[in-house]
Amino acid sequence: YQDYECPDLSKANGFTLMNPENQEVVIGIFNGSLSTIVHEVTHTSLFLLKERGMDPNDSCGENLAYIQTYLFDLVYERMRRDYL
Repeated sequence: YQDYECPDLSKANGFTLMNPENQEVVIGIFNGSLSTIVHEVTHTSLFLLKERGMDPNDSCGENLAYIQTYLFDLVYERMRRDYL
């Protein structure tokens, strides 16, 4: 994850930002690519596990895999509904 200050996004395929004040996470996907969704969801998943004191490698990565699946489905469904 990145801090809440927005980087230069003019050439970015996507981004993940975290607001340290309220822990809100924002995922942006600019190119509509499934691989970009996976990339950004990975950043978010790792952040969520870290913030909760969980090791992403516990249980052979099952916690990480479940969070990534859940977030991917949310982002993909939103993109499909609104843009595809």
